Amino acid sequence: MQETVTEFRQLDLADTLLSALDSMGFVSPTPIQAASIPLLLTGTDALGKAQTGTGKTAAFSLPVLNKIDLSQHKPQAIVTGSLLVSLQFRLLQKLKFLVKTSKALRFLRFTVVLLSLIKCVH
Repeated sequence: MQETVTEFRQLDLADTLLSALDSMGFVSPTPIQAASIPLLLTGTDALGKAQTGTGKTAAFSLPVLNKIDLSQHKPQAIVTGSLLVSLQFRLLQKLKFLVKTSKALRFLRFTVVLLSLIKCVH
């Protein structure tokens, strides 16, 4: 039987991420985060569904950020998806806020490439 996760510290996250979460006042994961982060940290694919505002962005991004080695100055993660431009913009804003407000992640840099697919009709 799986242990109930009530604090981020129970997850296998790097100290820099735990420090960042602490500095922003996040102590306990939401249900979607507690269920998905352990799976995603092992490399298992996961599909989750939760209401807006329940922390889905952190649920998938914390495992990705956990694998980044800040001493390596090269791309280490690529996130793709067929998100609407408005959702891509919101995700970018959340990532910028995370990096800006966390002293532990200040050295993290990212680039966002928005791709628009245009169907040509002849």
